[in-house]
Amino acid sequence: MRRLLGGLVGLLAMGSGSAALAAPLMPTDIQKLLQLAGMQNGPTYEQVIGAWSRPVRVFDINANGLEPAELAVDGQIQLARIRALRLVSFLSADLNNDQRVTRQEYDIVARASESGGLPMQSRFEDADSNGDGVLDWAEMSTFPADQAAMLRSSSTSSAQLATILLAADPTPTTPLTLDDVKTQVDQVFGLLDKNGDHVLEADEVAALRPAPQRRTPPMGPRSSGFAPGAAPLASGCPALPQVPTGAAVVALSAYTAQTLASVYLDAPDKVTYAVTVDVQPGAQPLYFVGTSRDAVIWKFTGATSRLKQVVVGGDNHSGAIGIDKAIFTDAGRNCLAMMSYVEFPAVGPASAALAARLGVGSVTLASAYEFDSASVPDMARHVLPIDRGAPPPVAQLSPEAVVSANVAQAYAVLPMEAGIAQLVASGALEDKGNDVYRVIKPIAAWPANLTGPHAVQFRLAAGVPLPPGSPGHSCVIDEATGEIRSPLPTNCPR
Repeated sequence: MRRLLGGLVGLLAMGSGSAALAAPLMPTDIQKLLQLAGMQNGPTYEQVIGAWSRPVRVFDINANGLEPAELAVDGQIQLARIRALRLVSFLSADLNNDQRVTRQEYDIVARASESGGLPMQSRFEDADSNGDGVLDWAEMSTFPADQAAMLRSSSTSSAQLATILLAADPTPTTPLTLDDVKTQVDQVFGLLDKNGDHVLEADEVAALRPAPQRRTPPMGPRSSGFAPGAAPLASGCPALPQVPTGAAVVALSAYTAQTLASVYLDAPDKVTYAVTVDVQPGAQPLYFVGTSRDAVIWKFTGATSRLKQVVVGGDNHSGAIGIDKAIFTDAGRNCLAMMSYVEFPAVGPASAALAARLGVGSVTLASAYEFDSASVPDMARHVLPIDRGAPPPVAQLSPEAVVSANVAQAYAVLPMEAGIAQLVASGALEDKGNDVYRVIKPIAAWPANLTGPHAVQFRLAAGVPLPPGSPGHSCVIDEATGEIRSPLPTNCPR
């Protein structure tokens, strides 16, 4: 969870004599790039150039610059490596060296592995596709279709670096070249390297971090709009409810939020957030629109009788608390554009587009990358200070109180760092320090979204079953065998 710093986008898009970025590097992008390159503490200009250029050197197959299609080779490389490990695992049971493994051979080696022998990384029944009790070469080297697709779509740190850099390519109509990467690095150093010593010192990198807690001033009629170029709406989207005569349309839009919800709307392996909306006293009826990339439960407090219609939407199903179901509408996935990603000081095309869709003269729109709470109709937003060493706050919600197109259900294990803290408190995990946790008791599921900066390392104690779900990019190591049990690890020991 990261908040974009006001004005940084515009600064990054400026360069002395260089072309503007197609999609400027956001502060979160810069932080992620430095993190993926393993150089968050005092990297020099040359080190950043070298690290950020590496994806181009690695994946540029045609030697004409990096293109998005070339990143597919990253997933193919990972698939080939894991296929080799799978073959080694099975062939360790080929006791008579006939390049086939019988069930008897498998069981012998499986029993031996429990007392210190070779580990078995795949279950016999899953691999024996024809059920004849013998694994041939094709069966040993073939993944189930869903697992293979997941492995192909996984990404190493180099591929993640490349994805971010491609999105901010200063010449997006041509492949990303080493010169383009240098332009990006020049812009970052031009912004952050205040003393001009070609080193990003700790205090300079700290400029990327969120400012202390603040409350944005009321925006009144000067609504903020989102960057143009939002994804097109899905086909077959329903018409939005009519705006009652005399009602004012107020819209809040965010990429994500800061507080987790204790319930989920889509699936337990997805993150649902909660945003509190305080409805201020007043006589004019309000028509509320809320959009977001992540699933959000909008918690209404205050003068909620002013609300005559609540419409939510975005990339995922969302919900509400504190209103009557009769005034709630879920516009559906991709049927209500996420109207903002960065803040702008004036009315943008997004608010005009929403006004035209609703058939009204104007919409008061406030937007931000993320916030914790807001008030309407003054459109002030409240941003929590972020403690990167602490789990995010959790809003304890009753599933029965949530109004949504989907049935809200309580998480058995909360997402991300909150879930890890929950499991540590329950005694299922031991905190070994440095983002390493030992799983000592069975757990209901992995916490959702342990990807990117949320990834950690788990060590599975002997006899503890592998939890269901996905550990994301987190590394899972079986202590008894040393085997890596996670499909997409990015932080396992090398």
